[in-house]
Amino acid sequence: AWRRSGMRLRRFVMNGFLFYLREQARAARRRRIREQRSEPADDGMSDDSTTDFERAWALSVVRESSDKTATGLEARGRGMHWQLFLRHFVDGVPYGELVEPFGLSPSQAASAARDVAFELRRCIRTVLSRDGITETDLGPELALIEQLLRPEGRR
Repeated sequence: AWRRSGMRLRRFVMNGFLFYLREQARAARRRRIREQRSEPADDGMSDDSTTDFERAWALSVVRESSDKTATGLEARGRGMHWQLFLRHFVDGVPYGELVEPFGLSPSQAASAARDVAFELRRCIRTVLSRDGITETDLGPELALIEQLLRPEGRR
């Protein structure tokens, strides 16, 4: 299969390992759901280790999607919109304070940030689909990613 794929061997192995790890995370989630419905089974995995793994997976999905979104915006001459998005949504800077550094009105800044958020969500959905998440499971997976990456105090 590797020779027919046209990929370098290390990339082929990495892809296989990533698919394996993602399937392990899905299996762990399914086990937790089953355990909530019946008596817990001792599978040797602590809840903490499963949660840590799922959090690392969610972070990798968001990082990959963020990189792709930022690169795409930069290629279209809209790199400033990505920076604005980060300043508002990550750093928590109100739109009114972004007027001067970005040369946009508050409504233009809000519009640009919403456009970036839409592109980022689209990219996350694409990454999840590529990794085998079905259309039916996209909503729950997106909710899980949001839950896993929410700061501790805001769960």
